[in-house]
Amino acid sequence: MTREISEQLTAFQRLIGLAPWGVKLGHGSFLTLEFGKKITQEFRGKSHTHGEWHLWLRSCAWRIQREGRVLIASGDDREVIERAISRLEWGALRKAVVDSLALDVRLEFADHLELLAFTNHRYRYEQWELFKPEGRVLTANAGGVLAEEAAGGLERGADAPR
Repeated sequence: MTREISEQLTAFQRLIGLAPWGVKLGHGSFLTLEFGKKITQEFRGKSHTHGEWHLWLRSCAWRIQREGRVLIASGDDREVIERAISRLEWGALRKAVVDSLALDVRLEFADHLELLAFTNHRYRYEQWELFKPEGRVLTANAGGVLAEEAAGGLERGADAPR
């Protein structure tokens, strides 16, 4: 892993101790998690609330597990996913690991709850995006390509306009 990539991935370490809120299923199997204080913005005449940190799992597979037991996965029926997500009690993030080869993510929360996101494409698609409080977004593309750039407007989630 290059030093530049390593420095960019430390962004996940800044989430340690924060509990996600507003976890929701978006388009298809897109999953979004908000972290930190709530921020409200106006966009096209509507009010939108998001976290100062926003994780958007996009074109990747993911699963949520506890102590080796899968609770829910991105390929499950939409209704099953929504019901399971609404029942989950997310504790504070305790550990974040990002694989340097494929940029897969493992987030370990309190009470042994884990969220794993892993690439299911070799090229072309954005796996996940981490929007940062300073107005930047860290994007993991399939094939292990990591980019950081200025975030544009309210592009913060599965249902936000692009």
